Amino acid sequence: MRILSVVAVTVALAACNTSNQAAQTNPRVPMHPITLNKAQIDAIQSAVKRDLKDPYSAHFGEIKATRGADGTVVACGFLNAKNSFGAYTGMKPFAAGLIEASGKYLGSARLVGGDDFAVRYTTNYCHNEGIIL
Repeated sequence: MRILSVVAVTVALAACNTSNQAAQTNPRVPMHPITLNKAQIDAIQSAVKRDLKDPYSAHFGEIKATRGADGTVVACGFLNAKNSFGAYTGMKPFAAGLIEASGKYLGSARLVGGDDFAVRYTTNYCHNEGIIL
């Protein structure tokens, strides 16, 4: 039984290594920096505010965006808002997606950094999308 467990773990680790190598040989769709217009920024900010405890407390910093060859837009930036205790968190990174439909923009929040792990995760996500915060 113990040998079977060792074999199962070995196979699982080998599968992880293979999928990691496959991800490295299949690069993502290249992203290109874009400048957002006011309607796009408003849609992104509205989407991010929907995920906050106190949306009216939101203060946004710089927002950067990229567009992939497939048309997808990812925006990342910084946000200072109140937490559950009513205190401002300081500038934390966020990531959001943006789509255009019938001439209007619709944003969707993807990540908002909070604790150290969430900040690192959000920053890494943005970096992988071609946005350096």
